[in-house]
Amino acid sequence: MKTLQLSSFGAPTDVVELAEAASGDPGPGQLAVAIEAAPINPSDLMLIRGIYGVRPELPAALGAEGIGRVVAAGDGVDAARVGERVLVVPTLEQATWRERTILDERNAVPVDADGDPLQLAMLGINPITAHSLLHGYVKLPSGAWVAQTGASSATARYVLALARHARLRTLNVVRRADSWKSLLEAGADVVLVEGEDLAEQAADALGDAPLELIVDAIAGEPVAQLAPLLRIGGPIVSYTARGRQPLSISILDLFSAGCALTASG
Repeated sequence: MKTLQLSSFGAPTDVVELAEAASGDPGPGQLAVAIEAAPINPSDLMLIRGIYGVRPELPAALGAEGIGRVVAAGDGVDAARVGERVLVVPTLEQATWRERTILDERNAVPVDADGDPLQLAMLGINPITAHSLLHGYVKLPSGAWVAQTGASSATARYVLALARHARLRTLNVVRRADSWKSLLEAGADVVLVEGEDLAEQAADALGDAPLELIVDAIAGEPVAQLAPLLRIGGPIVSYTARGRQPLSISILDLFSAGCALTASG
């Protein structure tokens, strides 16, 4: 069985290698899944570089997300699951950048047998992260304003979709003006481009309403500009370190905000 594995921490192009591994058989309570599609998530690249929240023992199998078909079931598992298409839950207990993986039954969630495998394979990290960002730190009333930086990212798109479903209003900050139109078409209430006048533009867009939540994907100056518009006690949730910029916020705004940190993977 072919598998991609990590030999040492560093640049992905230098330290990821193609290897042969025994396919193995599922043990009690386990399934064997033939992988159909496995995306590359930013958290995978952070793990490879050694800057993620965990460092696996090397050499390490790779890949957090994916879908596939159940090809074998271990003792105690319903044999009718063989042939089922499943989402591999990204727990770091099993790998997906390989032809076949063994996982506990609880980590295999049935999905649409006829759906697009490339889309289904990406359900494990970004959508769940977006739901947690939006609902895991504060209970938001209908009509509340949520701001997010890095609003053109994949996770931010899920935040936008889930916010619309919950009847929340979104103020979306992007780095490039060419992202503006597609976000408005996706249902964004306000889209602003990073710049020195971001705070003034955001205040004008909000009117008298405060921000109830800031979801931050890039850190740096945009967070500092939005923080004064956050209600007292409102959370700022920063969820990725891809830009490696420090979280920038004045001490006065820090006193007023409830700050929470979480990782995207």
